[in-house]
Amino acid sequence: MASSEIKKVLQASEERYKRLFDIIEQRHFIFSRAADGSFTYISPSVTRLLGYSQENFMNHLLEYLTENPQNREGMAKMHLGLQGQRQPPFEIEIFHKDGSRQWLEVTAVPVRDTKEQVIAVEGIAQIITERKMAEEEVSTRVKELEDFYDIAIGRELRVIQLKEENTELREALTQHKQT
Repeated sequence: MASSEIKKVLQASEERYKRLFDIIEQRHFIFSRAADGSFTYISPSVTRLLGYSQENFMNHLLEYLTENPQNREGMAKMHLGLQGQRQPPFEIEIFHKDGSRQWLEVTAVPVRDTKEQVIAVEGIAQIITERKMAEEEVSTRVKELEDFYDIAIGRELRVIQLKEENTELREALTQHKQT
């Protein structure tokens, strides 16, 4: 293959990569953390998605985490990833720069050097706030329906019990009249 053809193939490949990256960054940001836990890269989309500058987010992530207990689990999974243990995706809740709470689904994988030592964790974080809100709404509705069902069933059982008591009283009254 001629040098000019190789350049065209490489340029086309690079353009595809940039388009794919642009699509991904509509609802995601990409990150890399060194083995010591410090961020070495945050994609520019973090500014559009969460309002923070790349530099500020890299240096102060823990300040942006909410008090949600699920964040402890997420940070523990990130720590295990830094130790080389691949973790399933996890969710964390974080403050947007405007003060609103945002949910992220984080997928990260350990990166190893040629000696199989973990040198970083690289990953992608997706904004899932709308999905979490929908899940909470569904959960609330299911609970309301379950409560309604329990009330309805409880009333039905009480009606059945009252009918049985009524029948027993009639039978007792009939027997009493016969004696």
